[in-house]
Amino acid sequence: MDFCYNSRMDDRNAIEIAKEAVKQIAKPVQDFIGAVLGKPANELGEWISDGIRGKRFETQLKIFTKAKQLTEDSGLEPSAINLKVLVPLLENGSLEDDESIIDMWAHLLANASTSDDVRASYIAILKELEPAEAKIMQYIYNEFVKKYGNDFAPTNEYAGSMKGAVIRELFGLSNQDFEQSIDNLYRLRLLAPTASRLEFLDNKEIPFAHYSKMTLGVTYLGYYFARACNKGP
Repeated sequence: MDFCYNSRMDDRNAIEIAKEAVKQIAKPVQDFIGAVLGKPANELGEWISDGIRGKRFETQLKIFTKAKQLTEDSGLEPSAINLKVLVPLLENGSLEDDESIIDMWAHLLANASTSDDVRASYIAILKELEPAEAKIMQYIYNEFVKKYGNDFAPTNEYAGSMKGAVIRELFGLSNQDFEQSIDNLYRLRLLAPTASRLEFLDNKEIPFAHYSKMTLGVTYLGYYFARACNKGP
């Protein structure tokens, strides 16, 4: 679909064009969008005209369509999403052009429409990820599923750890790209330096961090964020 917006167009014309755009969307997708927004299908035209233009609308529609399929596959019914989550999710997701990250936005939308597992912080984090960093978190989540199954729940301060050298080699990252990617994942608290307890100290419960990137600790936040962005409802 190719929609062009003229800033001088009056609101009435904008709404009419948006209504025509809605007619081109498959009815099941219209119903899903309406359910998530908490709006009847006949009001979607006004919503589109007010907040979505051109390419951003196409990307949002792609996210809605993927999320609809995910909820359909799960057999769960979507419901209206809290605006604190919905608005930034749609706004930030519409700016993305990398397909793997668009898939992550769709998973967030699907999970938010069927559960309370999506935190507003997940949206703030996802918009900060470069494609390589997103793929690293997808890989980490998939490795957790292989090792622990779909319903793994961490029991200590780390969900687990990954070898930095393996990730660097797997994604063919230069030293500069690897260092910057991991530093950003540290900044977002998705990964963290691992820590150990020293037996010779009186208080053995105090952990000491290791700042080498040879072993990457996966935080609680990192694991549950990755799960929300990759696991279906």
